[in-house]
Amino acid sequence: MSEELRIQAVTLYGRGLQAIAPEVLMRRAVQVSGDTLQVRFLDRIERVELQAGGRRVLVAVGKAAAPMAAEAHRILGSRIAAGLVVTKAGFALPDLAYPTIEAAHPVPDESGVAAAEAVGRLAGELTSGDLLLVLVSGGASALLPAPIAGIGLADKQRIVEAMLRTEMDIHEINRVRKAISRIKGGGLAVLAAPARVLGLYLSDVPGDELASIGSGPTVPDPVDAPAVIELLRRKGIWEDAPEPLRRALESGAAAKDFSGLTTPPVNGLIGTNRHLLQAIRAAAEQAGYAVRV
Repeated sequence: MSEELRIQAVTLYGRGLQAIAPEVLMRRAVQVSGDTLQVRFLDRIERVELQAGGRRVLVAVGKAAAPMAAEAHRILGSRIAAGLVVTKAGFALPDLAYPTIEAAHPVPDESGVAAAEAVGRLAGELTSGDLLLVLVSGGASALLPAPIAGIGLADKQRIVEAMLRTEMDIHEINRVRKAISRIKGGGLAVLAAPARVLGLYLSDVPGDELASIGSGPTVPDPVDAPAVIELLRRKGIWEDAPEPLRRALESGAAAKDFSGLTTPPVNGLIGTNRHLLQAIRAAAEQAGYAVRV
């Protein structure tokens, strides 16, 4: 590739990134009119009433958590009573309105455990009439480790490292993560009940399945322990998996109880990788190129 073409390619990529920056997608998706919060998901529009006397709490998790939270604060301001941002080390922003915890990715660490505990406390304090606004982006799975009882951080680190070495795809990795987490797979929504839960997702996974993005903390997804065990067997890492993890999956301790979710969470996509491709395509066509995605 010539230097001129290389520069043009980098320029077009940069223009694409600007068009789908997290704050831009948040601005397109979220509007407030009076006491109504309107969210324009990719497939529908949802309206949520901001009930008088109810608390609104924000949790943003992922590599795009900081700019998403900053834009949410710009839009909602004092309507949000409290918030917490959890992002990858080095991805924080200065002067955010909410406390920020930086944690490790892709292998979780103690900071991530502390972040998960803080998120759990925030959600657990909510009552009927309150609203938990959850902003999820890529990396959220690793940044919010909350192992189920009996499984420690070292066990979680060991299985994640094994899955990464085996080159399992993100859907497979997150299936295992959800099975051994108190927060993933809808666990955060359970902790927040009976409060209402609104989840806005930026997808970085093929297929854009909500349950796979950040392991879907607000997307109820029952644990199929036998299927998870079979997956780990097929990948050749079950026998070497930590004993507490194997015991939890075999005993049924990994099961989640969604019976307390009297008000189903409202979840949806506000951006995907396809938006980046479309933005680059538009920029390239504007520059005179014939483009095929």
